[in-house]
Amino acid sequence: MTLRIKALLLAAVLLLASGCGTVCNLAFGPKPYGGVRADCFMAGECVDEPQTVPFALFWLADLPFSLLGDTLTLPYTLGDHDPHPYSAL
Repeated sequence: MTLRIKALLLAAVLLLASGCGTVCNLAFGPKPYGGVRADCFMAGECVDEPQTVPFALFWLADLPFSLLGDTLTLPYTLGDHDPHPYSAL
């Protein structure tokens, strides 16, 4: 496999996985900037073992995308989340 194909494959994987901290945050109890917190936590956990350092690089690469996603979803994560907003009517 040539270097160009490897680079394109890596770019595609990073693009598809971008912002996954935000997606997890919204799926499992949204908190303000929870995706950024999750990325930082996971990167910190990965640097403890030498064989998991490449995974830490993945989480650090995801960090700017999670920051953007968390900023865009901030009004949702700060607001009260009533799953049935019209039930009182």
